[in-house]
Amino acid sequence: MSRRKWLLAFVTGLALLGAAAGRAQSAETPDTGLPARQLHTSDWDGICAAGTDFGTGCAAIGARDIVDAAAPPWRSIGRINYASTRMRGHCTGTLVGERVVATAAHCLYNAARRTWLPAPSLLFAAGYQR
Repeated sequence: MSRRKWLLAFVTGLALLGAAAGRAQSAETPDTGLPARQLHTSDWDGICAAGTDFGTGCAAIGARDIVDAAAPPWRSIGRINYASTRMRGHCTGTLVGERVVATAAHCLYNAARRTWLPAPSLLFAAGYQR
């Protein structure tokens, strides 16, 4: 058998084994496509689980005070909303002048079209709070 035919037979065999293994599940538990185990628990946090040195600050993170977004200086932080017929989204921005907002450059770039978002499609909501 030539190397090419052997490789084709091998790949076909692997594909058939994978298909058979996918069907070999219990009739009692149908495959929903979701993970079988719980991926998030209330006592686990991605930041706090990094190690014991970081663990001391985790209580402070959870117990932080929520500030009034309309009060100074927090009202200068807000949300930049952008929308067009093909995309919409938002980013965080900071008011640094009467009509100037600082934000990350990737927030204003449409990677699919390789163009910058036009200014008329942007709206800054100062003091935005969920």
